[in-house]
Amino acid sequence: MSGFFFMRRFDGCPVEVRLLENIASRLEFRGPDGAQAWTKGPIGGCFTWMRTGPPPQSKIQPVTLDERFRLWGDVRLYAQEELRKELAEHDPVTNAGATSEELLLQSWKTWGPASLEKVIGDFSFVLWDAREEIAWCARDFVGPRPFNYSAAENVFCCSNTLDVLQLLPELLTRSLRSRN
Repeated sequence: MSGFFFMRRFDGCPVEVRLLENIASRLEFRGPDGAQAWTKGPIGGCFTWMRTGPPPQSKIQPVTLDERFRLWGDVRLYAQEELRKELAEHDPVTNAGATSEELLLQSWKTWGPASLEKVIGDFSFVLWDAREEIAWCARDFVGPRPFNYSAAENVFCCSNTLDVLQLLPELLTRSLRSRN
């Protein structure tokens, strides 16, 4: 199971690469085979990759499609051949060697949120739509892949590892205040 983290700031401040690198180091137990951090202004995320068997998975995240969609997550899609055939009816460039993450993004581009009714697998992910400036978060209905999120006045964060959400001062302050 690979590790991921996503952050969206609403206060105009950029997401700091050092913070993402710190979080990636905490996620290393989920993905010892590689790590990346990515940030662009108020959006950022990190990913740690764990090499597993088929279906093919992406080694680098965010996985990007058309510079509009970016995906961080732990995604394993099944029935990929059937999904490729259905996608080919709408977009004939569906790559036969596409990873689960790439197929999910192609599905999202084609059907939007309705793609979740068409994909079969186990997953938890966040998908950033740069044009709409919205983060879509999802987990399969059975839920074997964890998904955690938290928000404060100026920030939204999500991950498949609860402990990393406690590394953000904005979220920790909120938690301490809510106890009183």
